[in-house]
This record gives sequence, C-alpha cells and structure tokens, in this order.
Amino acid sequence: MGGTGSHIVQQLAYLGVKKFTVIDGDVIEDINLNRLIGANTEDLMGSLTKTANAKRMLNKILPGKECSLTVIPHFFPSKDSLLALKQVDFIFGCVDNDGTRIILTEFAAAYEKYYIDLATEIDPQNMAFGGRVFFSIPGKSCLYCKGELSMDEIRKNLQNETEKKEEEAIYGVPKELLQGSGPSVVSLNGIIASLAVTEFMVFVTGIRTANELLIYDGMRGVVTINKDKPSPNCYYCNSIKGIGDNANIGRFLQ
Repeated sequence: MGGTGSHIVQQLAYLGVKKFTVIDGDVIEDINLNRLIGANTEDLMGSLTKTANAKRMLNKILPGKECSLTVIPHFFPSKDSLLALKQVDFIFGCVDNDGTRIILTEFAAAYEKYYIDLATEIDPQNMAFGGRVFFSIPGKSCLYCKGELSMDEIRKNLQNETEKKEEEAIYGVPKELLQGSGPSVVSLNGIIASLAVTEFMVFVTGIRTANELLIYDGMRGVVTINKDKPSPNCYYCNSIKGIGDNANIGRFLQ
C-alpha cells in the first residue's frame, strides 16, 4: 500500500470496485509523503499504517456499506495474508523485490488467481527511468517464464527477511543520495498504476484482450507491448497451476 499501491486502491475505487483486501505491515514515514497518495504530515504524529491510509481513502470514495474491506497490517507473506488472498479474484502486486514476486507468482498459479504485477525503477547512472506492468493469466505465462525476475535478487530476498526493510536503494536510487527525502516518483507510479488498472478494466469488461507485458520508457515517453513468447515448460504455469494447498506456500513464512 505504498507508492504504487495507494494509486491502485484509489483508481479501483473510482472505477467501481467495492471489495478490497489490502496488505502491508509498514507505517507512514516522512520519506513516503511525496509519493503516498492520501497521506499528509499529520499522519506522522500517530504512526499511521499504510493500510489505515488505504482504508481512509476507500471510506471517503465509497462511504458506509458501499465498500467491503479486509485489512492485513502485516508484510506479505504472513499466515493471515495467505488466507485472505485465497478469497480474492485479482491480485495487484505492488512490491519492491523479486523475492516477494516469486512467492506471489507461485501463489497465483497454485490458486489460479489473476496476478497483475507492477514495477518502477530509476537508474541515476544512466539517466533512465520507467517501469512495467505484467498481467499473468494462470497457465498462460508468468513473470518467471517471461524472464522478468532476477534469480540473484530472489535468493538475496528470501535468505533474510530483514533485507526487505534494509534496502540499500529505493526505486533504484541509493539512500545516501535522497538526503532524507523520498524519490520523486509520484508521476511515474501514477503512469504504471494507470496502465495496470486500464488493463484490468479492459479484461473484466471484455472491451479488448489485456496486454500481457507493457514496458514504459520514461526518457522516450513511450509505452511498448512486449510480445516475446514465454519459455516453454514453465514450472509455475504447468506443474504448480491449480494444485492449491499442495504448493505449500506456507514454507515461505518466517
């Protein structure tokens, strides 16, 4: 429920979605304020959680009984978040590391959930910025067979859970360069979130086929459709698809 997640919740609510499960164990900090939709400086005084910020936004857009909301104030994966995700139809992955992405990939395949993954990044050395949206349909393709995951990063993320809270960089920007502020990515997050919500919308309504992989190049100001074929015989798309609890996602719990 951070930079991209707060955009997603807001847009889905305005679009007409009325049933949400929001998952995040983090609290709002000063470095979040320049990109966290709905947050303000007063939230710093009471250590407001990012899920509480999402709940507040949803209550304003869909007041009263119009919105059904399940709040999981813990980091994914946790026992309660795994149980909650079994009940959803679509998963929006607004996470910042490939360790979490591979768990979501396996979960979505095992329980046959649509999984829309969002990623944004800044490369200061090469003066580049951008992001991508991946729409995974169970059994068709996933982040793994499309080559969108780093095995080195996955091993690093899954070796030590605390590394998720001790990232050396935020959105690809070294912490020492941020000087106590957050990276200026609110517009970049908005672009990627809007692409993701639009693909969700066209898929649900049947207006057109959803694009599997969209790439945004911020320096060129263009969005391209990646039509590369996935690697054959994908473990997740073939062996894991539909096996449910037999996948034993709980093995990732710390």
